[in-house]
Amino acid sequence: MDYDRVVMLNPQFSDAYFNRGLVRGSQGDWEGAIEDYTEAITLSPHRADAYYHRGLARRVGGDHEGAKADFTEAIRRNPQDKEAYFYRSLVRYQQGDFEGSIQDCSRILELAPRSVQAYIQRGNAYLADGKPGKAVADYTEAIRLNPSYYNAYNNRGEAHFALGKRQQALADFKQAFRLSGGKPITLGGLAISFHALGDVEKARYCWKKLAGQSRFYRDVNWVRQEFNWSAPLVEEARKLIVNL
Repeated sequence: MDYDRVVMLNPQFSDAYFNRGLVRGSQGDWEGAIEDYTEAITLSPHRADAYYHRGLARRVGGDHEGAKADFTEAIRRNPQDKEAYFYRSLVRYQQGDFEGSIQDCSRILELAPRSVQAYIQRGNAYLADGKPGKAVADYTEAIRLNPSYYNAYNNRGEAHFALGKRQQALADFKQAFRLSGGKPITLGGLAISFHALGDVEKARYCWKKLAGQSRFYRDVNWVRQEFNWSAPLVEEARKLIVNL
């Protein structure tokens, strides 16, 4: 459908603006999408879907505060909107509001107790908030619900490492490495686990494979940002990189 023509013929048609916003967003025109969602909201202020999609567009554009406000309004108008809670939890996490992110994920789990993504995201927030034990519990439940999801093993490996449980971390990173097909973050987890356990030869072998993919893996500050690792993992990587 030519939504430009529909809007021209009937500028009071909220659905036309909303649907054109979806098309613009799918094409990467986030500013145009935001304009259309805003017009749809102006014409039909009750539209929870328009607030939700405008929040998505604002988040992609880096307007986290605006996105959070939109997700909050979408939730106010539709308290059962699990997706709005999830994306608000992501925004809150990015803003450093880990408790808020945890609360949103907990609400999702009230609505959908088998949501693997909610367990993983809540685990991420717990880990970032300095509560690795609670993070392990959430990642373990995510694994129970989906045993083939590599990210749950990888993140549980990070939480185990932060708890000082190096053998458990190594086991998780091994499984994450297998399931992911060797993604760099899982190879990095293997390397620092081997290093922390005193197997320096295997640790160097793994990290040199990373460094062969990109020279940036020799820069610990870049690694910290790329992998979003907590302090114990970053410090182990620092020790390993210095001795390559």
